[in-house]
Amino acid sequence: MIFFSVQKKGSILNGHGLIENEHYDRSYPIELDFALSGEIEKKESLFSSVVSLIETKGSGTSFTFNLSSLDIDNGTLALSDKNFTLSINEDELSINGNLLKGSVDNKNKKANLSLNLENILISTFDIDYSSSLAVHADIDAFNMGLINLISLYPTLVFRDDLIYGDALIEKNGNEYRMSGNLNAKELAVDVFWLDNQTVILHNPRFTLWDNELRSSIGSATVLDKSTLERKSIDMAVEVNLTPTLSIESYVADIYIDDNNSVRVRLPLPQANIDISGNVTGHYKMTINEITMLNEGDIYVWNESISSLV
Repeated sequence: MIFFSVQKKGSILNGHGLIENEHYDRSYPIELDFALSGEIEKKESLFSSVVSLIETKGSGTSFTFNLSSLDIDNGTLALSDKNFTLSINEDELSINGNLLKGSVDNKNKKANLSLNLENILISTFDIDYSSSLAVHADIDAFNMGLINLISLYPTLVFRDDLIYGDALIEKNGNEYRMSGNLNAKELAVDVFWLDNQTVILHNPRFTLWDNELRSSIGSATVLDKSTLERKSIDMAVEVNLTPTLSIESYVADIYIDDNNSVRVRLPLPQANIDISGNVTGHYKMTINEITMLNEGDIYVWNESISSLV
């Protein structure tokens, strides 16, 4: 559901917006309050000002956007008092403010923009739209919790950890291709095969090439949400993205030693059963929205079987 209301007060438009993303489990609301104002070159009459605006393609015009507040998922992510002013001068747009700054060269079809959404996203973008679209992003901070808002049926649910690095996004028709390098101090994610547990990757380093994100084997912790017990494992991750940049599948390659058994869940919807057990050894799973492939050399004990219904 999307709802916007706008009220004019003098030369300023005040607006309020509410977007509710309906997911399989609940809605994730996004709420914002903003104000928009503009200035055009003054002529002897309003009609003359409008005619001049059209003839000069907006040259000499400026707009100011003030974001009073932005609230994502009832305070999970929030910021306030952000703004930018956009000024048009022939084929060039200049932007200045604490939310967005930079320039757009419409003649050469290039842009350089810096976006500051604080704990949500901080990044600089070099954009070339002369033929197809190519965006190089130098990312200082990207909150992984934003991904939860995109996927209606997420197989991965991220905590609000920040990643940084660089990425190149290229658009050809309706398809996107990504490459780059991404890093984090810590990256926590909930997965359906670890019931009531969170897996936390420590200092992960990811290589992104042709929509395939890979990490090398590194240390991780499995945290039990009820008892807060921690188990140490080694783990590598691979995430495959579709041409529309949604998650198509992922691979978890896990090494669990004998002193750190992890409770793993294996739902079998075809047989209407759910199997759980303590696992040690080398365990690899490949998962997409339809199938789950399990392989490896593992030792399982303390098994339990229950109905999915």
